Amino acid sequence: MDWVQTMIYFGMDVPGGGVVSEEQFAEFLNIFVTLEFPAGLTAFEAYGQMQRDDGGIEKQRTRVVLLVHEDSTANSEAVGRLIEVYRRDFGAPQVMRTTTPIEVEFFQGGS
Repeated sequence: MDWVQTMIYFGMDVPGGGVVSEEQFAEFLNIFVTLEFPAGLTAFEAYGQMQRDDGGIEKQRTRVVLLVHEDSTANSEAVGRLIEVYRRDFGAPQVMRTTTPIEVEFFQGGS
């Protein structure tokens, strides 16, 4: 079985002003991300910046969701749905997705 690591960078700034709140992002994780990837995820805070078309630098708070999952069309489509929901629900903030093949070993509980 082939595995990939997908990292989704969710910009917290809303176009036109405002930000996605901590509570809103936590709800998004609990409802949507957990529904699509119940086996697990890692989420963390980050700082992001990018160069706009006009040459200016845009800086913003960012949340990163790291998913390790089987490389499948269904999982890729699930990631796409997460991005669509986030952008729809929060006014089309910036989102970036990276997916990289990885080797995985799982170690769980036990003695």
